[in-house]
Amino acid sequence: MKGAFYVIRPAWKIMREQRYGRILNTCSAAGILGAQGMSNYGAAKTGLIGFTRVLAAEGAGRNIKVNAIAPIRLHADAGPLRRRRGPPGLRSGVCCAK
Repeated sequence: MKGAFYVIRPAWKIMREQRYGRILNTCSAAGILGAQGMSNYGAAKTGLIGFTRVLAAEGAGRNIKVNAIAPIRLHADAGPLRRRRGPPGLRSGVCCAK
């Protein structure tokens, strides 16, 4: 969280003055889906999703677009895959092992 905040903060001031900008945060599927033994990491990544949403709302009137991606790694031997819907507000689901 601190890293994203300290990187975005100076850029945000410039984007706000220019009335244009694009920000793409990288979060984690551990924050969306949860992962055993990773509560601190998952909480931080979920916080980044909230931070992204707030920035998107604040920047909307100034042509500043803010998004987040959550890449996920699947093993070839993961078995049959199915589509799983993410939290409300996400555009697409997350592909995960059954």
